Amino acid sequence: MKIVTPLSFAVGAFILHTAEARAHTEAAAEIPTNYIDKCRLTPEEFHTAYPKLRVWIDKTLAFHERNAKPIVSMHFVRLPLYFDRSLLESAKFIVVDQLAMPPLSAMGLSRFAAF
Repeated sequence: MKIVTPLSFAVGAFILHTAEARAHTEAAAEIPTNYIDKCRLTPEEFHTAYPKLRVWIDKTLAFHERNAKPIVSMHFVRLPLYFDRSLLESAKFIVVDQLAMPPLSAMGLSRFAAF
């Protein structure tokens, strides 16, 4: 499986899906609301975890930077209808076999161990 991930948007903010990745997204849409409620962060948890997550994001972006290519190089026909050219020229992507996941449990968010 190949997943294309843009680097300029914070990891996970914008993912160009392959057919298999779309199936995972559709399955995630069926997660019960009570499960989502259990996963919500309090403001205190967010302020504690976010700096650690930001460090992980920065390290992940730096690791993949040499393989990054501009999204505009893919010549997607419809993206310019939704995003201006300067964004598409500055946003980059990489092709990976598996989407990187931050070690949320190690960041004190043990309820996300399944991720």
